Amino acid sequence: MMSELSSRQKVALAIALPASMVLIYLLFKKRDDYDVPAPSKHVATIQRQTIDMNIPHNKVGPLIGREGTNIKRIQAESGAQIKFSDETKRDDTADRHLRIHGNRDSILLAERLINEFLAEQPEIITKTLMLPQQAVGRIIGRQGTNIRRIQNSSMARVKIDRDVVDGIDTLRRCTIRGTLTQVDTAEYMIRQEINEMEDYNQRLADAAANRKERPTGKSSNKSVQPKPVLTVDTAPEPEEWHVDTTSTAQPPKNKDFFTVYVSAVEHPGHFWLQIVSSKAKDLDLMLMNMTEFYNNPDNQKAFQPDSLQKGEIVAAPFSHDQMWYRTRILGFLDDDMVDLYFVDYGDSEAVPKSSVCTLRDDFLILPFQAVEFSLANVFPSGSDEWTEEAIEYFEQLTHVAKWKPLQAKIIDYQSTDIGTIPCIDLYDTADSFDINIGKQLRLYGFAKSKRDKEREMTSPETSSTLPSASVRSEGDGAYDTENYASL
Repeated sequence: MMSELSSRQKVALAIALPASMVLIYLLFKKRDDYDVPAPSKHVATIQRQTIDMNIPHNKVGPLIGREGTNIKRIQAESGAQIKFSDETKRDDTADRHLRIHGNRDSILLAERLINEFLAEQPEIITKTLMLPQQAVGRIIGRQGTNIRRIQNSSMARVKIDRDVVDGIDTLRRCTIRGTLTQVDTAEYMIRQEINEMEDYNQRLADAAANRKERPTGKSSNKSVQPKPVLTVDTAPEPEEWHVDTTSTAQPPKNKDFFTVYVSAVEHPGHFWLQIVSSKAKDLDLMLMNMTEFYNNPDNQKAFQPDSLQKGEIVAAPFSHDQMWYRTRILGFLDDDMVDLYFVDYGDSEAVPKSSVCTLRDDFLILPFQAVEFSLANVFPSGSDEWTEEAIEYFEQLTHVAKWKPLQAKIIDYQSTDIGTIPCIDLYDTADSFDINIGKQLRLYGFAKSKRDKEREMTSPETSSTLPSASVRSEGDGAYDTENYASL
């Protein structure tokens, strides 16, 4: 075959064959290049990846949803796994770190769903209110039932600080967080509770205005010593009275403020309060019924006792207003006079035996309303006895037996021969500024604090005089002369 070719043809073929081989090689190489898969996109859609997002702290809750329902929905729709980092959870104001894990498509879908949800969320705001301390218990409710109702109804988060506002003993800070509508709803409900409390206190004040003032002469109060309402050895048998005659009104168990009347005073370390509640109206109604019943001569005759015993609960009139009251027999002064303790007020008076009547059973149902207290962190200035001036000033500050509502808060308890008496802070909140009555006594030199007393005992050479209004007392902190102006 090759022998038949001319020399020129042989030269041309020798040149063409290598070129063809090169062309064929290039063609096959190009085909191979097209058959190899592109590693970038294809691998990215198969391998699992992770991206991170920062979520504003005030939108974390809505994004998660109640019991995690919203975040679970986004995970189900996207197929990605979504998890918040616990490292940023410690700071309530910092953005929360969120991690999305999955393939490329699921991650992108989850990111888009999250961003769309966040864009639809209304702005979250925070508002601070200053609440009267005396209203906090009502707003929170028993075991927190009322504040939970406010939160569930408004969908806002409500938080009340445990401590009072610095320098202001009668205010507590309340923080409300949520959307504008949620915050406004929660604030309205809270202010409604405060208004109802103020209306209630006003009704109590109006009812107190109809009460007759009782005399507060020292002769009647000083004879009353801190004794139980009934002693075990002298009390009548319970079956005779059909009720527990030792029942006395009790102060609240928590440390919130409660409203009181000061009904009788021996001195700042021992006095009697009526705790203002629905029972206060029950007491007024009961006394009206007692007075109407015992002013009837036939009833007086029918309830004339055959004999009287020390410790017995009886009915007797009060000489200053001729109304009838529940009393306990303290003792007998002579054959004709009996010394009586008024169990709903704390004062005492001697009356003729002929004025005393047996108490009708139903008049014993209401617990005795006079409760013994002591003022916290006050001790007689300069001696162990309270001066007449200190007692008179204390009576003036507390409006004793004039039925002006005051605010009380239990601070501590002290043991006595007959039991434990609550020690309280007492406030007059009627004016534009609040008066802490214990501080007022110390401020004007009628009393000293526990720390002052201990310092005197450990340092005899230290002067026992109290600081003036412009001097700081280590036991009490700085005095505010504007807030404790003289009455």
